[in-house]
Amino acid sequence: MLLVVGLGALYLLLPGWIDSPAVRQRIEESAREATGRDFHYEKLSFGLIPPRLVVESPSLSGETPADPPFAEAREVSLKIALLPLLQRTLLLENLVVEEATVRLVRDGSGLRLPEREKKERKPRGEGEGGPNRDDDEGVDLAVQEVALRDARILFEDRTVSPASTLEIEALNVTAVLSPTEPTRVDLDAKLGGGSVELEGSADLLAKQSEWTASLDGIALDLLAPYLGEGRSVAGALSGTVAGKGEPASPDLSADLAVSEGVFQIRDVKLRGPLAIRADLAGGEQRSGTFDIDATGAALDAYDGVFQKPAGKPGSVKGRFVPKGDGDFEIDDVEIKIHNLDARGRIEVGRRVQAELAAGAFDLAGWDTILPALAEYQLTGTLRPGTLRLATEPLAVRGRIGLDGVKLVLPDGPEIALQGAVEGTGDALKLVDLALTTGGETVRLAGEISGLANDRKAYRLALDSD
Repeated sequence: MLLVVGLGALYLLLPGWIDSPAVRQRIEESAREATGRDFHYEKLSFGLIPPRLVVESPSLSGETPADPPFAEAREVSLKIALLPLLQRTLLLENLVVEEATVRLVRDGSGLRLPEREKKERKPRGEGEGGPNRDDDEGVDLAVQEVALRDARILFEDRTVSPASTLEIEALNVTAVLSPTEPTRVDLDAKLGGGSVELEGSADLLAKQSEWTASLDGIALDLLAPYLGEGRSVAGALSGTVAGKGEPASPDLSADLAVSEGVFQIRDVKLRGPLAIRADLAGGEQRSGTFDIDATGAALDAYDGVFQKPAGKPGSVKGRFVPKGDGDFEIDDVEIKIHNLDARGRIEVGRRVQAELAAGAFDLAGWDTILPALAEYQLTGTLRPGTLRLATEPLAVRGRIGLDGVKLVLPDGPEIALQGAVEGTGDALKLVDLALTTGGETVRLAGEISGLANDRKAYRLALDSD
């Protein structure tokens, strides 16, 4: 009977005490000490069955009075388990945050997060209220489940110019915590016009995590501010990304597809769908292998000098190695275009440099890839060997052999070519080149110089019997 009366009195008196000015002042002062920011709420209420605290319209101020709140929510509720209280343990069965908004800002000094107020600590026993209690007289706190419902995160990155803003909407997160098992996490959100779903687990003590994320229609132009001058990207990204290892920098495995993609690195543009597979090691600088299939995409380089029509075989794979400042190197690279299979390495930065080796291949069909050759009806075999190519300025080094190459001059006769073309940097030279037409053979020597200039020089010498 006394228990019933006691519970009834608690039910009647506790709500008024919880929402009293003294309690409000104590909570707001404690939050100020913990975060260095002003904390306010509209109402604090207590429910007995089931035991729970509800905070209505909590808000944590921005860095300055003129800034919007760093974090705010419609409601925060905490459901309390009764039996653990007998063992001096405050167990929150769940902590639910409804319709929260968090505003994050990053600048040159990093993320600008709330920080604990710096105060001179008093010796134990000298604070207000007398000596501190022994540690074993405190109350343990444990949480079984944390949930975010319909949250929003606004991220402003001031390290790029102009500043970039990323918005995550309709964010729902459920984390199930256990003292003996890894934390389980489920997440879904709207991002960049698409959606992302994630499920996984994390053991923070062992610094291990394992998760899988599913992406659907996320706009790639979110990356545009970070690509650097002369580079752009657009399209929609879908597929899966899996992570395993240290939570802050796990190993990643991706199987992705880009629809309506548009990628540009200075004078090279790729437009169309892509299939991407990658395995990247963790760490500050990601490195690993990748495989990109661009068969369905069209490639245009250097104002139409080189083109790959959509549907023509085209792929690249290799080992990705970052070099800093947005530059990177691709080792063990393999490039396939039409019937060409080239292997080597590529450095991508302000100047693209490549060293590629390829076997002999038939010229049939290359008139659609090199439009300048279309009117000559080119046939025969090309033997590229090892070539070293660079852009800005354009440079070509190596020898390309011509074996049984035939072409037809516009409104003219058929010509057969045998010999080689040699790149010496900013020039192309004819080496041991024999031209046969109408039963007669002419030996040619010549050079195209100034490849890197707007004005090119041509020299040609003929020798015939």
